[in-house]
Amino acid sequence: MICNQAVNQDGSNFVRFIMMNKSPMFLLVLLSITSYVSAQQYTLSNQSEIKFVTKHLGVFNVDGEFSEYSGKLYRKGDTLSGKGSIVVNSIYTGNKARDKDLRSEKFLDVDSFPNIEFLVLTTAIKGKISTMTGKLTIKDKSLDITFPFEIMQTGRGLLIEFETVIDRTDFELYFDSLDGLVGNEVKLYSYLLFEPE
Repeated sequence: MICNQAVNQDGSNFVRFIMMNKSPMFLLVLLSITSYVSAQQYTLSNQSEIKFVTKHLGVFNVDGEFSEYSGKLYRKGDTLSGKGSIVVNSIYTGNKARDKDLRSEKFLDVDSFPNIEFLVLTTAIKGKISTMTGKLTIKDKSLDITFPFEIMQTGRGLLIEFETVIDRTDFELYFDSLDGLVGNEVKLYSYLLFEPE
């Protein structure tokens, strides 16, 4: 009888049952179901761009990008949640020898750590410019980072643009004897298109 009431189309009997029982566990389940149903789901498009730039010899810019990535985003009102993953082996800086070094065990070690991961923790959407905090994992090091971002609704979905700076040494990324030739700061900038599912 309870099951039949719980699965009727408008859910009113289910809600009535929850409220009559006044069980904290049931209320938690109800809130979770409501949040899941009402959140709009998006998938990261392969038309996005994930790029970075750092200094070489303290003077010259070295630009790079990642061409393979994936991600999910969930939006409910002004709240965003989700996660993304970058395939480290897809790194490209325009120099084959340098890219090989970046993929090697002495730096990003793609064989042991094939992905860079990002998990959205909190967002504060205020007008055009908003703030996001997330957990960034590179190799076996995870750190929380906070950065401003811009979110726009387009005809294809949500476009998120951001720019931030991380210190590679915070993630224990070193170049051995050549470490002094490479800047510690790495600027990340991305144009992420999330298409509705």
